[in-house]
Amino acid sequence: MTTISFLDRITEGAVNLAFDLAMRINRRRYWPSFVAAAADPGGAQRRTLARILADNTDTTFGRRHGFADLDGADAFRRAVPVHDYEALRPLIEEQELTGAPTLTAAEPVLYARTSGTSGTPKYLPITADGVARVARIQRLFAGSVHAGTDMFAGKIVGIGSPAVEGHLPGGTPFGSASGMVYEGMPSVVRRKYVLEPEVLAIADHDVRYEVMAALCLAERDVTGVATANPSTLLRLRSVMIDRWDDLIEGIATGRLAVADRLDAAERRAVGRRLPGDPRRAAELRALADRHGTDVGFGHIWPRLAAVTTWTGGSAGFALGALAPHLGESARVVELGYSASEVRGTIGIDPITNRCVPLVEDNYYEFVDRHRREDDDRPLGPDDFLGLDELVEGGRYHVYVTTFDGLYRYDMHDIVEVTGRFEATPTLAFVQKGRGVTNITGEKLTESQVLDAVEEARAALGVTLAFFILLADEARARYRLYTEEPDGGAAGAALAAAVDEALAAANIEYGSKRASGRLGPIAGHDLAPGTAEAYRSACVADGQRDAQFKYLHLQYRNELVGGDFSFDDHRLPTDGRVRS
Repeated sequence: MTTISFLDRITEGAVNLAFDLAMRINRRRYWPSFVAAAADPGGAQRRTLARILADNTDTTFGRRHGFADLDGADAFRRAVPVHDYEALRPLIEEQELTGAPTLTAAEPVLYARTSGTSGTPKYLPITADGVARVARIQRLFAGSVHAGTDMFAGKIVGIGSPAVEGHLPGGTPFGSASGMVYEGMPSVVRRKYVLEPEVLAIADHDVRYEVMAALCLAERDVTGVATANPSTLLRLRSVMIDRWDDLIEGIATGRLAVADRLDAAERRAVGRRLPGDPRRAAELRALADRHGTDVGFGHIWPRLAAVTTWTGGSAGFALGALAPHLGESARVVELGYSASEVRGTIGIDPITNRCVPLVEDNYYEFVDRHRREDDDRPLGPDDFLGLDELVEGGRYHVYVTTFDGLYRYDMHDIVEVTGRFEATPTLAFVQKGRGVTNITGEKLTESQVLDAVEEARAALGVTLAFFILLADEARARYRLYTEEPDGGAAGAALAAAVDEALAAANIEYGSKRASGRLGPIAGHDLAPGTAEAYRSACVADGQRDAQFKYLHLQYRNELVGGDFSFDDHRLPTDGRVRS
């Protein structure tokens, strides 16, 4: 076991006391106003919208849409159309290049970059107040987690995007607001980091994961992990297992095999956390002797108390694969509905994972998913609902208006009302709105596919590392590609079972299958490692690694991920990967 000096114990004890005090102060500072706003969501939303309009009245967008004369939600909906990013792109680019107040009166200090599903990157403006808002929301969330778990009793593994990844033509940096907050945390908080900001900024995807794996293995006293997507942790563990011997040697000596591929600042950051620890290396070797390739985070970090991450939508599949490796003591805490555009909700209870909209930070509108998806009529102002008009169990498309220049912005996301906190609906992410395919009128949704695959997988007793269902419009059928961690080949049986489950869940799908308008699902087995290869292709194509989400239902001819082809990774009948 790693030896900890008496002085180190005193120092860590002082850090923990200071951290606990800070968490309690933050809780008392932010929680009462949050609860008060949640008790009156209608009033809070009216005040929030009024502040957004007043703050940005004199912008190009504000003058164009008469912000000064708008009084309330009805007037706002009639004056301002729904926007997507492309509608706002010219104003975003003009403001960044010239500094003119096109979308926000305050000049953005950062642009959050995201690619969405494909194509030219999007750059979302964030003002100084926006960065401060992100910091306050993170403190509020951390206070709730601190009150309900022992996540912060030891060290914290936080994995996210770097604060600055580059600069736009006008000189403004682009990157991550949460990364900026992470980088600017006080020293008492940074003492708890396992991964310093310089490590998260390593540009080479493979090198970054190898360094993170080494630093995470080197620290025994991890009690909390925070990352948006559970697939990030699956990849981290995969690197640990694949590179185990080299990583343990690096922990013992303080010298990593990839050290020569790091710049000076990165080497210093690694050196601070990896001084060389033969005792820890010996402990890890003993773990491998006992557990082999089944060694998991629960073995590596026996005090792991909580993991904050996404649990809904397609992230649930990755979480299902991750769960056996977390250990019995680790609680999974829903991070909340969030994207580059907006932090939509925060978890307020790590026991129930209820998530509450941030009614003082964003203005929300919703459209019933059936009205949007099943009705060909254009949406009108009366189709939009406020938070206080939602019904429990309802599923809705989300539109947000933010202080940072997004107005009636279509998130292309679907959320479900799961209950109430005070008078405010609690929301859970269901799926991306674009996760809908339609070859012959079946309008298949990603949530239906997720449920059908889970039903089929459980019935057949199959473990899946990954799957994707692609709509093959040219052949009027779907193709199910599945990866089993042990290289198994149950794809044909899974495809038949999923086909049956979808016919039962979706009347139109069943009808089209029965009539022959849709052919049966074709099952294809994938070689182990395909999911990671696909993820890497998507990241190389512009998607954010820290916020990457698998889209499990897509059109075959519009597959996200550049030139990636799942057919190149199929297992033929003899078990060898196709050339």
